[in-house]
Amino acid sequence: MIAQGAWNCTPETKSEHNSGVQSESQTTKTGHGTPRQVFSLSARLEAVATRDDTRGGARPPRSPPSSSIMRTTSLAACVSFISLSTLVGISLAPSDQDVAQQVSRGIEQICSEATPSVVQVRSQSIRGRRGSTSEGSGVIVRPEGIVVTNYHVVKDGTRFSITLPEGNRLPASLLGTDPDTDLAVLRIDPDDPKRSFPFLELDPRTPKVGATVLVLGNPLGLGASVTRGIVSGLGRSDLNLATYEDFIQTDAAINPGNSGGPLICLEGKVLGISTAQGLESNGDLGICFAIPSSLVSQVIEGILEDGEVIRGWLGIQVQSWFRPDRVREYDGISKVRISDFTDLSPARAAGLRQGDIILAVGKRKLITRKDLMTSVAVLDPGDTVQVTIWRSGEELELPVVIARRPSPDRD
Repeated sequence: MIAQGAWNCTPETKSEHNSGVQSESQTTKTGHGTPRQVFSLSARLEAVATRDDTRGGARPPRSPPSSSIMRTTSLAACVSFISLSTLVGISLAPSDQDVAQQVSRGIEQICSEATPSVVQVRSQSIRGRRGSTSEGSGVIVRPEGIVVTNYHVVKDGTRFSITLPEGNRLPASLLGTDPDTDLAVLRIDPDDPKRSFPFLELDPRTPKVGATVLVLGNPLGLGASVTRGIVSGLGRSDLNLATYEDFIQTDAAINPGNSGGPLICLEGKVLGISTAQGLESNGDLGICFAIPSSLVSQVIEGILEDGEVIRGWLGIQVQSWFRPDRVREYDGISKVRISDFTDLSPARAAGLRQGDIILAVGKRKLITRKDLMTSVAVLDPGDTVQVTIWRSGEELELPVVIARRPSPDRD
């Protein structure tokens, strides 16, 4: 999908596939039941991570923590240390070369354990005598064969299949889609209904900028592929890729066919779902985006429970470019100014007007349009919430009965 000529969502489309989505302005479980051994690396990993302090005369801790979290942190530190050494042309000492080999083997093991859960998703659309096929990636997130991928990979599809890493292709059922986040959920239909699939756990924690990450998928139809990079940024929005945007930015390569594949951390957990890459024609090399697992989890739960994601709705449009400093007597920080209302808007019915600046929804204070959308989306239709606004020099609180957000297909 290409939004305003800026970004490229990345299914491999063989024919006639339009993937656009319009925007509104612990131990990792792998299905094998065996705890990872990759993080039981020698204490020298921790020694490398603290080498600078030791060489500077500081004494290392007498009893360094041995938890998987500390070992994972050490692995990440070693990866960064080795990558930086390579970048600036510093030769590693023999002892550090040994550590580099251990780190390499550790990443190899992460990939070998994660790869069985990464699948190829095929969506076929039949229209009379003509048909089209779209292919992308997906990740199994439940042992019963629940797969999450991108909406733009399966959009308009009428027949779906999942190809496992070993090459077996199985039919799949589309359980539900959420165009507002560019996500879709499928279920593999195996011959044996009791079959258990290897799966990866979603990690809802927010990663840190600079953290080492891996992207797994099936780019260009080549089969299982892995690229490595770092988390380049968080909370990216206003990219016109989806209605609800809170992307993780990474420099790990995401290529056509990677759409729907997982972005994983060095614990082997899923941090996000790959969704878009920058376009070379725009000079956007090294800029790729993933939907965070916290949002992915909400969508999966909603689809599995209700067949769709139900969100709250105010029925307002917000001024795109609003300068608070140019509003007379207004000295607040919110940039959420109402420009118009949709049909049957609950906000207009509650007395809100064009030009009102929304300061808070309930107890949550607002700054941006994204703050407004996320704070309203989590509310249940029928709930009454106090909306605080600024109007002509006064702060007012108005009770608004939240409505159900219309389906994007009906907007």
